[in-house]
Amino acid sequence: RASASYPFSPLDIDISLSHSTAGAEWCELGNEGGDFMLPSVVLLAGGTKGRDFVRAIVVNHEVPCTVSRVVSYPQPGVVDGFLEDIKQICEQHSILFTETQRPGLADMESDIVFLVGWQFLTPPHPGQVVFHDSILPRFRGFCPTVCALIQGEREIGVSALRPVAEADKGPILAVVKIPVTYPMTIHDAFEALRPCYVQAAREVVSNWSREAGLPAGVEQDHANATWSIWRDADDMVVDWNLSSDEIHRTVDALGTPYSGAKTSWKASDQMVIDLVLESVEVRPDVIFEGRRSPGKVWRIESGCPVVVCGSGMLKVLRARDGDGNPFVVEKLRSRFLSPHHW
Repeated sequence: RASASYPFSPLDIDISLSHSTAGAEWCELGNEGGDFMLPSVVLLAGGTKGRDFVRAIVVNHEVPCTVSRVVSYPQPGVVDGFLEDIKQICEQHSILFTETQRPGLADMESDIVFLVGWQFLTPPHPGQVVFHDSILPRFRGFCPTVCALIQGEREIGVSALRPVAEADKGPILAVVKIPVTYPMTIHDAFEALRPCYVQAAREVVSNWSREAGLPAGVEQDHANATWSIWRDADDMVVDWNLSSDEIHRTVDALGTPYSGAKTSWKASDQMVIDLVLESVEVRPDVIFEGRRSPGKVWRIESGCPVVVCGSGMLKVLRARDGDGNPFVVEKLRSRFLSPHHW
């Protein structure tokens, strides 16, 4: 899949089999005698990433396998209705669906169990494959793509690994990388990563055999491992002491399917108003004598405030209040609050 908004080229990621011929070509390559059976697969799928993976395998047949069951559960903070989409896909394609955070072995009866966007422990299964949206061993842990975008990483990707006792430390079965060009929203990043999951899953299936199961995989370079810590509501709040570039990347990384980057606005004669920042852009910096005062509105351009950051300036193009209404700044003498103001 290619689009001008996707920052990769055919050289970066190779999805060569069309969904209409994937199974046939796989059988031809895997067994000339024609008696090869596709592996049975259970999908443990959570969030937007999980929904898109289910759609790619079940609806588009982009990975040569037979799906016997899909397991999912609601995720707080994800607002795009992924769970209902997964249920509908399963119903339309007559696939068993189980809603639970704690599947049992009976729910996972298959040759391979793919875990995408999954956040909970599962019973051990010899065919388990975890998909982690980072280029391991970097960004082990929580929200790796969000953290990578906020930091301005030049590559993101997907790793398929065998699970071990400690999270994200298992042997690697496949890694697919793509370059990033900023600005990049989290929505566009997830769209760009979609074919990475498919390619990684194809590589896993191509190396599976009914006799031996999955290969052992390649051990990670643990000495170069880094971690991404869990995030909660406090981590959604913008700190205006940061650079305009980092705040821009933060706003883009916390948008749909997440609830958005948060801030508060205050004028001297008005109450504090809580806001969600939806769209911003970096503006040329201004050199101030004395105090820089990050968060203060420097000027208003067509109803859009230009805000002083720790370094650089940021124009707020679109924001909404707690009721979802568009918010327009009309007072120059006002400021956006950083957490230390609260």
